[in-house]
Formats: sequence, C-alpha cells, structure tokens
Amino acid sequence: MSMISRAEDENHITLFSASSRRTTEEAVSRLSEPNTTGSATWYEPGTDFCFYASAYQTCLASKERLLNILTPAEIRDLEATRGIDTVLAKMNEVAAQIQQKTHKSVAEKRTADFINGFCDFAVKASGIVTTLLPQSPEYTVTFGVIMLIFKVCTFCIMRYNVAHLLLAKKEREDTLISFIQSLVDRLPVIDFYKNIFPTYDMKLAVASIYVGLTKLLEDALIYFRGGRLSKLLDAVIRPKEGKFHQQIQDIDRAIDRLNSLKTVANVAQQSDMNNMLQDAGHVVARIHQNLEGTTAALGQSMAFLNHKIDAIQVRTDQLLEFESFKYAFSLRQMILTLGPSLEDVDNEDLVRARSQDFSLTPKDTWDENGVLQELVVWSSSGCRTLLWIGGSSGNQDSWITPFALDMIEAFSTQELTLLYTLCNNTADIRFLTPSTLIKKLISQLLSQHPQLAFQHPRLFNEYRFRNATNFDRLWSIFAQLATLTREIFLIIDRIEKVLPDEDGDVQDKLIPRLLELAARSTSTGTDCDRVSIIVTSTLEAPEDISDDARLSEVYIDTGKRPRKRG
Repeated sequence: MSMISRAEDENHITLFSASSRRTTEEAVSRLSEPNTTGSATWYEPGTDFCFYASAYQTCLASKERLLNILTPAEIRDLEATRGIDTVLAKMNEVAAQIQQKTHKSVAEKRTADFINGFCDFAVKASGIVTTLLPQSPEYTVTFGVIMLIFKVCTFCIMRYNVAHLLLAKKEREDTLISFIQSLVDRLPVIDFYKNIFPTYDMKLAVASIYVGLTKLLEDALIYFRGGRLSKLLDAVIRPKEGKFHQQIQDIDRAIDRLNSLKTVANVAQQSDMNNMLQDAGHVVARIHQNLEGTTAALGQSMAFLNHKIDAIQVRTDQLLEFESFKYAFSLRQMILTLGPSLEDVDNEDLVRARSQDFSLTPKDTWDENGVLQELVVWSSSGCRTLLWIGGSSGNQDSWITPFALDMIEAFSTQELTLLYTLCNNTADIRFLTPSTLIKKLISQLLSQHPQLAFQHPRLFNEYRFRNATNFDRLWSIFAQLATLTREIFLIIDRIEKVLPDEDGDVQDKLIPRLLELAARSTSTGTDCDRVSIIVTSTLEAPEDISDDARLSEVYIDTGKRPRKRG
C-alpha cells in the first residue's frame, strides 16, 4: 500500500498521533486554544520528509536557477531576506519613498492599491513558507524572491508611475497585479495552519501549493525584470504557453484540495474526539504517554538516517556530475581544436559582439521595426519552421546582430537549451565553415548536458568523435544529441559569414540539414527533441529554398517598408 493511500486510511490516527504524539488531555487543550498550534505540528523530523520532498527539491532548484541569472546585488537581496518581517519593513520603506515622489491623487491611489495588495499577498504566502521552515531554512529563499519582485515593480513606479506598470502591459498574458490579486483571494490566511491538526494528505497539499507558488514567483521575477527583452519572450513563448494562467490554476486546485481536507478533518476530529473522551479517553492518553518516549527516539533515529542518506545522495550526485563533466570535456577537446580556453570560447564571442557600438536609430531596432509581429506569427504556428530573418539599415550597421544578442540574453533565462553561434564575431572568422559551426554547437550541447555522453557511451565515445572528420559525421552526432535533449532554441547570427570548405557550403549542406531538423520537430511535436531555429542574415534566403514549406522568411530594411516572404 502506498504512503498516500495509507495516510488516507490512517487519518483518524493522524489527528492525535502524527502531531507530536499528544496525550488526550493535550489534544483537548490544543483544540480549545487552536491559535497555539504552531508550524512545528506540520513537520516532524524523521517522518514527514517524504511528504515535503517535492517542495524541498523545488526550493533548491529555484534557488540554483536564480543564482545563475541574478546580478550580484540581487543575489545579496535574495539571501539577506530571511523572513516576512524583513519584506514588510522594506515595503513600508519603499511606500514612504513613493508617497514623497508621487503628487497626483490618481497615481497615489494606484500606488497605495498596489502596495497594499502586494503586502496582503506577502503575508498570505508567508503562511505556506513558515509552515515548511521547520524542515529547512532553505525555504526562506521564497521571501527573497517576493522582495525582488516587489523591488522590480516599485522601480517602475518610482521611475515612471503605477499606470505605466499596471496599464502599459495589457497585451501580456497575465499582469503582475492580476495574478497577485488572484492569489490573495485564494491563499489561506495564516491562522488556517494554526487551527488544525494536519493529516498526511494536508501536508501533501501544502507541498503542492508551495511548488506551484515557487514556480510562479520564479517565472514572474525573471519575466518582469527582463524589461524590454520581455517583449521577445511575449512574442515567442507566452502566446503558446499562457504559463502564469496555468500555474495559478494548479495552485487553485491544490488550495481546493487543502480546504476540502480541512473540512473533512474537522468533522472527523470532532467525532473522534467526542467518542474518545466518552469511551476510551484515559486509555488512549496512557498509550500516548507510554509511546511518547519510543516515538521520539524513533523520530530521532529516522532523522539521523535520513541525514546520512541525503549526504550519500549528495556525494553520489557530485561524483556523477564530475565524471560526466570529465568525459564530456574530453569529447569536446577531441572535436574542437581551440586551445586551452575551450570553455570560454562562446562567452568570448558574446562579449566581443556586445562590445561593439552599433549605429542604429530607435526606428531601426527590433522593438520598433516590425520584426516582433513576425515572431508572433511564427510562434503562433508552434515555431515549427526554420525562421530566416534578414535585414539591413541602409548605410548604417544592420539591426540583425543587436537583435540576435538580445534574443540570446532573453532566452538565457528560460528553462530550455539555448544554442547560438555569432558567425561575424568568432575568434577567427577565416576558419568558420559548416563543419566548425556544428562542432561549436556540439560543444555547447555537451557543456550544458554533460550527462548525455556519460549515459549513452555507445553513441558518444572517443572513437566516434575522433573519426568525426567531415560534416555528415558531425551532423549525425549533433542530431542524436538534439534528440536526447529537452527543448532546444537555436540562433545562428549572420549565417552568410560561414565559409565553404571541401565538404560543401551553407546552401548545399548546412541549410538543408537545418530544414530537416525543423521538419523533424514538426513531425514529433515533443519537447524532448523539439528544436526551434532562427537564422539571421543581412541577405534574403537563397531562392532555391524560398518556397520550401519548412521555411518562414522575413526581410526588413529599416529604410524601406517591411516585406515578408514565405
């Protein structure tokens, strides 16, 4: 019998035994003074770790992801915010600052509404977090995320006004104020967790609420701090996912489950308590007293054992990660001959490209020249064709590379595998051929997912990599890696800079294979081997593929009217 089903059968026991093993007298006392029941009743060391495992793993994963994305100053705020009191104190401080800077009565009202609503949300969310804190202090990261979201939004308020924040983003799937208000209306008040003796199912429901809330807050922080880059996410990702709306629905279902369990538990609790007091109250009290020492010792033993198991698991994961990295790195060295700075080559290309001073007017940039609408059209079809974006800006620098750089930055925050090549900014452009481009992509894939080679040595081994001396063999390795990888987003900037070699050129070799890759994603339609491809160029797509159904094309010369083809 599973732990969950067993919990359903033992709810009547849980009412008295799973909450710190109270005697009958103590249980009656607790029921008569429900507000004295603290968050400790929701977590018993050594027994409840399994119920909250999903919440704990989500917490750790969220923190790891954010540490790789946030700035050093944001990381300090994330780690320094340890409780709801810190959050509320900061909110009051910011509210006072905004009140001084805001003079119009309408703006003041909107500011007050926003801050009050956010405070209500923070307090209600703290009920879930505080309930889980006895398991681990890691859960305080949620307070840090709430603080960062508030700071991002209040920055907009102080720089512009609340109307800019709340009204100028109507086109988004969900605005910040709408999903916060939805959660404020649905999340239980803090006293909810103090007024009941939790059953196993209730603990599972709380874990589900925390998982949904954490994912929502994490995605919201990344999204709203993205500024203008969020427009790119809107154009490509949001129209097809509606992620915020779905996450709120998931949280709603978990809250409904918790509320229904509370109702059932209250009825059962009153009935069981009445019967117990009338028929067997003193017997049960003695049993609880006799077992109190035994269960406490058992709980300590289980906690110690769990700690040891966790330590072994951490060590095993570290060893696996090390061996995977070492094996993948050796394969990357075989396939690339770029010297000792192998790990930083792609980053160096990115830094080199970003250091350029592009001479563009506002009307030339991607957020003004019409390409966003083309991205929406492409994403509406599921991004299931290769998108060729060509463009120029008259005699000025082309807007294409700044667009590609912003796409890379925007999508680097998403939970997908981002691959890119900046063909006009490689370390030595004279050697950039279709083969070397694929080598770079293979290297990026192995760098992000070193476990793939370690888990599939028959496909990815030294012999095969050493003999990958032509484009076809290299492409075979890349295509198989892509098949085993979660959703890939591939950006190739300025593809016209790729030079031909003895294996062929871009038009004969590279583009046909990219079209095949896009077509394969169309036929499978799964996230596991789904590849979305954007190619940029200052030129139009070759005429021999312009009518290919696997290709979507747009060419925008900002000195002329936009023209779409394909």
